[in-house]
Amino acid sequence: TPLLYIYITDEDSGENGRVGCTINDTRLNLIYLTTNAYSLQTSNSSSFDYESEQSVVVYLQCSDFGIPSLSTSILFNLLIEDCNDNPPDIIFPLPFNQSLLIPYETTKTPFILTQFIIQDRDHSQPNIFSYTYIVSPTLDISLINNGTLILCSMPTFTGQFTINVTVYDIGNLTNRISIPIHIYSMNETMLIRSFSIEKTSLLL
Repeated sequence: TPLLYIYITDEDSGENGRVGCTINDTRLNLIYLTTNAYSLQTSNSSSFDYESEQSVVVYLQCSDFGIPSLSTSILFNLLIEDCNDNPPDIIFPLPFNQSLLIPYETTKTPFILTQFIIQDRDHSQPNIFSYTYIVSPTLDISLINNGTLILCSMPTFTGQFTINVTVYDIGNLTNRISIPIHIYSMNETMLIRSFSIEKTSLLL
């Protein structure tokens, strides 16, 4: 991407008047256009991040091809504009290592599963986010734009469910998280415990 054009004048003629230039930042390239004229371009725009630096100091040195070679130099600043180059960060919930346990008999719906807290490191971007989700197996849930994930009604069967949520910032960059949920029956748990006690014998 061209940033600016550099033109150098030298009152000498021949090789004494031909000038070559170098810069100090490897993220920038000097592209030769014609005699003593260059285009300053970025080699990779993603190398510049407004959140880590707001300007870049460029050291430009120009030397002629005479013998002995004469040179001059200049320092100038390039200002970096903020753009949407960082995906949204999911601050909460944290990645789930274990399933979120929900008892079938005692949980009243609608039930709030979690509340998303999202942050965008791009300072110029408004903190406006949208969400999509895929749940397997099917589960009656809703995810409203303020980041509240709600279980609207209980399923007809208990078991493991996985909710895959994608968060979008206003520039359509995304982040994802998977939320495992285990909806279990307390009656089944009590039966298992009762069975375990009945089958336990005391050895003397």
